[in-house]
Amino acid sequence: MQDKLVKIGLIGLGRMGQNHLRVLSMLKNVEIVFIYDIDLEKAKAIGASHAISVTGDVDQFLRKVDAVIIASPTFTHADYVTQVAKQVKNIFVEKPLADTLSKAKSLWYLCQENSLNVQVGFIERYNPAIQQLKNVLDQSRKV
Repeated sequence: MQDKLVKIGLIGLGRMGQNHLRVLSMLKNVEIVFIYDIDLEKAKAIGASHAISVTGDVDQFLRKVDAVIIASPTFTHADYVTQVAKQVKNIFVEKPLADTLSKAKSLWYLCQENSLNVQVGFIERYNPAIQQLKNVLDQSRKV
């Protein structure tokens, strides 16, 4: 049986977006269909170095992907999730989900109403340095 190819779009090419790109590029059953960044020149340079399509119009590529990763600045998360959700059901968004509680609640309702699969990234939760810091803080509270 052949493994299914998962087609991904990536929005945001800052530090975390480029980290996602690096990891996705190593996965054998992943095709990065498009990348997008508000800095189109930066996106074009990164796209050229990875042989990936770059777009200035995310909507034109959404029908071609199974999932989208949103790694843009926090204040844009709610807008991108809302935009992507019109055509894609599987969305990974870097933390935090939104920059306000009201936007986060609106996204929760959007997810419920449209049966979306939305995952918020909490990778730092598993960072050994962060785990050790938590242990130190927990111990200091006991003193």
